[in-house]
Amino acid sequence: MMETGELGRALRAATGELQPRPGFTAGVLRGGRRRLVRRRAAVAGGVLVAGALAGGVAFGSWQPAPTQVSAASLLDQPTRGDLAGDGVFLTSATGAWKSGLDTSPYNVDGMLNERTGEPHVYWAGNTPDGPAAVLAQPVRLPEGSARTLYGVVGRDPGDGTTKLLDMAHPEMTPAETGAFRFGRDDRTVLAIDQGTPLYVSAKTTFGPDGKAGREWQQLKVVDGVAIATLPEGTGPFDPRLLTREPGAGAGLDDTVSVSRSSAYLRIPEGQGMPKAPEGLPWRVGGEPFVVRVGGVRDSGVFEFGQGLASSGLFDQYTALPFENSVPWLVVAGLGDGRTALVGEHGHVGSNPSRLYAVIQRVDGSVETVLPGDPVDPAAALPVRLRLPDGQGWVVAAKGAQLSYRTGDNWEGNFTDAALIPDTAVQVQVRLPGQPPQAVDLIK
Repeated sequence: MMETGELGRALRAATGELQPRPGFTAGVLRGGRRRLVRRRAAVAGGVLVAGALAGGVAFGSWQPAPTQVSAASLLDQPTRGDLAGDGVFLTSATGAWKSGLDTSPYNVDGMLNERTGEPHVYWAGNTPDGPAAVLAQPVRLPEGSARTLYGVVGRDPGDGTTKLLDMAHPEMTPAETGAFRFGRDDRTVLAIDQGTPLYVSAKTTFGPDGKAGREWQQLKVVDGVAIATLPEGTGPFDPRLLTREPGAGAGLDDTVSVSRSSAYLRIPEGQGMPKAPEGLPWRVGGEPFVVRVGGVRDSGVFEFGQGLASSGLFDQYTALPFENSVPWLVVAGLGDGRTALVGEHGHVGSNPSRLYAVIQRVDGSVETVLPGDPVDPAAALPVRLRLPDGQGWVVAAKGAQLSYRTGDNWEGNFTDAALIPDTAVQVQVRLPGQPPQAVDLIK
């Protein structure tokens, strides 16, 4: 069972967004002694679901950027923005804020009802998706702690009405500000001024060498906020907002939260949580499907995750999960004494899962990590990866019998996976009830 500290680290590192309040993870592990705690943990899913996507402990940890502006500081600043003098809109936004908090999925058992004073409009202005406003208001939670609520009011593209589109979860600490995504497909980004340069990246891309990278755009801060439009097709967990110039010295600790209006608005329908990004549904009873071929080796999922973490192939602004994020693994004992760990890594974002091979030396240390192709679940032979130094191919198709040929004749009869000679040119895949399929190894 995952320990309290592990779960807390997983939530921080996998979301790259929020830090659980003290005692939150312990309450989750205890099953929630009180209905109140259970229900509050559930409605946080619009953001915390990223921890479920990661599925386990993560390498790296997230702490809020040291320059992040606190939510409480929004209360002390005059209203800014090109609609700051529009009394009609300010009144409308304030009314939407009040009614939105009353009916918020976070207002479980009235936990947001002890609000102090009137809401403060920090910013009001026009955006690519219409007029919007950022508001803040103090609240005292039932446990007695004082917090500052903040969120964004604007036009819901679903029904065209002005409403509370998104807000920071009141039980997550510390209460630093970040950015909101809203509008059609959550493409508008509204970021709170952090007192530093702000950079936004829409998503991770992978080069021909399999290494992840990002393109960054510096945002212009005007009247306390920065506004940008993300390209079409930007996924739920793709963007990153950075508080320093991108480069070798920047990383996960320099990111701030970017939450999504669509997730918040769909929490009452139970639709705020996207599915885990796994390519091949090969798990067995919820556990990774592990096949061992070639010579006997002790390495497994943990060592595969360690190899990925040290590879330098992944986005430096996203924590790298392991263990339960690996749905399957082929452990191949090579003829020269080395070990190849071939598996799938599902990226937190819209990029497809990819194949990777972690090559271990005889002593178990990592020699290299080889990126493979994106996973195609519909392929007859979804796993085919050529190993270096003539050590052969690792091929796999769960539930199939596999043979190979180097010339005219088929050789071998393997179940699920195999380590076959480097000179092999085709693999025959035989699934129950289906005709055999011959697959060329070199595309």
